[in-house]
Amino acid sequence: MKRLLTIPFLLISFVLGATDYYVRMGGNDAASGTSIANAWVTLSRVNGFYFSPGDKIQFHCGDTFRGYLRV
Repeated sequence: MKRLLTIPFLLISFVLGATDYYVRMGGNDAASGTSIANAWVTLSRVNGFYFSPGDKIQFHCGDTFRGYLRV
C-alpha cells in the first residue's frame, strides 16, 4: 500500500520541478533556453545539455533544424 501512495507523489514532484526549453531559428546557444526570447538555435546545444526527468524541449513550429537528436 505504501508503494501505491509513493509513486503518485514521485510523479508529481518530477512534473513540478520540470523546465521547458525552447529551440528556434534566430535563437542564441549562449542563452538559457528557458523562454522563447532566450531560445537556443542548434541541436548540438540541445545534445550537449543535461536534462532532468520531466523537462520538455519545444521546437518552434515551421523552423528547420539540421542534424540529429541524441536520446
